[in-house]
Amino acid sequence: MVPLRKAVLLSFIAVLLSVTAAAFAAGVSVQIPKTNPTLFTGETSSVDVVIVNSRSNADTFTLTIFNPVPTQIGVSAEKFLIDVGPNEQETVRIDFTPDFLADPQTVEYSITVMSTSDNSVTDTKSIFATVQRKTPVFISELSLEKYALNPGEKVRIISQVYNADDFLSDKYFLKLTIRRGADIVQTFTETIESIGTKSSLRIAESFDLDNYAPPGGYVVEAELRDANNQLKYAKSLNFNVNTVTQLPTEYVSKQTSYNVVATTTTITIINRGNVDLPPFTLTESVPKMATVLFSPDVEPGEQSAGNRIVYSWSVPTLAPGAQYTIKYSFEIWRLWVAAAIVFGAVYAGYKFFATPGVHKGTSHRGEIRRGKEIVVLVEARNRAFHEIKDVEVIDVVPQLVRIVEQFDTLRPKITKVPGGMELRWRIDTMKAREDRVLTYRIKPVVDVVGNLTLPQATMVYADRRKIRRSSVSKEALVKAN
Repeated sequence: MVPLRKAVLLSFIAVLLSVTAAAFAAGVSVQIPKTNPTLFTGETSSVDVVIVNSRSNADTFTLTIFNPVPTQIGVSAEKFLIDVGPNEQETVRIDFTPDFLADPQTVEYSITVMSTSDNSVTDTKSIFATVQRKTPVFISELSLEKYALNPGEKVRIISQVYNADDFLSDKYFLKLTIRRGADIVQTFTETIESIGTKSSLRIAESFDLDNYAPPGGYVVEAELRDANNQLKYAKSLNFNVNTVTQLPTEYVSKQTSYNVVATTTTITIINRGNVDLPPFTLTESVPKMATVLFSPDVEPGEQSAGNRIVYSWSVPTLAPGAQYTIKYSFEIWRLWVAAAIVFGAVYAGYKFFATPGVHKGTSHRGEIRRGKEIVVLVEARNRAFHEIKDVEVIDVVPQLVRIVEQFDTLRPKITKVPGGMELRWRIDTMKAREDRVLTYRIKPVVDVVGNLTLPQATMVYADRRKIRRSSVSKEALVKAN
């Protein structure tokens, strides 16, 4: 008798030969080196499927992946139509990606290969995939409100941590790190005491980019660690900071200060973008007559343009946030001697060629009370050395007071105007050096706390050349004594 072990071995070889013969008779076979893969939730695992064409002619085969029970596992193949030469084989990769919420289980997939030219040429093998969880708590979402930002804008990061277990989670820590290359821009750490059964926790963090944040790509890294600081899950995303450039003129701040010695102008150029500002030329134009007073801190280039001189300064390359200052002055003290001579001449001329004018004042004592009379004096003065004609003196009484219909001098024409009442006196002629005093009385309609200011009076007249001219008084102040 043949020993039992040898009989079993011979039986196995016979079965193997019969299966192989059947496969070659069918013309195609499916070989799966790894029929029992382990799939981890949230990760992609691959299985290679080898298609062997044992026929003497090339053929195209279809690949079908079948699972009768719906699962939360994504399945894809790199191709579903495979060309295989005669007596050759081709390898196709199949990817399995279990969802984070997929339950731990073993799932059977039938892998069928069939000739497109002959449906009888087919073969089927099974893959038994085991789904496992590396961690029941994971980062289910990591997102931004915007993925392209300008310097100075707010970055808002939304994270969501999910517990897929059927019981309350342990304590975890969520760490967010924002990087630009190897540089850390910002970090956040959030403590998660626990998350309920099959529940999620939403976490929002935000920070402001620097006003001169460099342009380019940034990375947000999220790490979920347990109470022992062991990394349980990680996720990342990218966002971009835009390049901000502006015209050089938009960087210029110009200020001028004045004093009795000099007028000083300070020009500040600031690069408010987030990239280098290339060199440029800044120019200032001044009248030629002012060049004798011009005194710059840094000597500029100089060019004549008509009746003006154009000064130019070369501004060097400015890094983001850097500034360059140009300062120049006009030395006014050099003009004082000439100004004194001119002033003396003007003053002498004023004394000699006096002009007509009008003066307004008041006569009042005590507090400014409702109904208490105040006398207003308007004096028309012809200081010229010639006669003036068609003289009109115009004054306005504000709404705060009313006119007393009693006039000690020439009675005016009274007209209602916006804001009060207008008084108009007509004087046909005023001789040289003649003064005319016009008075009227007013009464406040309310008590006035403090002082009362009355508007300016105007005198209009025709000079000896019959040109209409005017003069305006100062405001009249009624003081509460």
